Amino acid sequence: ENHPYHNMLKKHQFPSSCANKRFLIYLPPGMGFGAYLGSIAGVMEYALNTNRILILHQDFNAGWFAGVTKENCPSGTSQAYECYFKPLTNCTEQEALEAV
Repeated sequence: ENHPYHNMLKKHQFPSSCANKRFLIYLPPGMGFGAYLGSIAGVMEYALNTNRILILHQDFNAGWFAGVTKENCPSGTSQAYECYFKPLTNCTEQEALEAV
């Protein structure tokens, strides 16, 4: 976790304040599980190159991630992506929409 790229990514995606930031809200099309992950990596690259914070759209809880609830997720979240992976950011979709 002390790799320079990891530190840069964490600083970018987890700002101390989400105010006055630019965002990219992403909702991938229906695809297989591996393609979901690959598409998120590509969109993250675009977000970094355009100085935007990547946020997954609230409707991301579909497709391969459908059916995730607080009760059946080991981490206790109803956010499908975060049931299996660490959060992408501390900023919320609501904060991103208010920034527009």
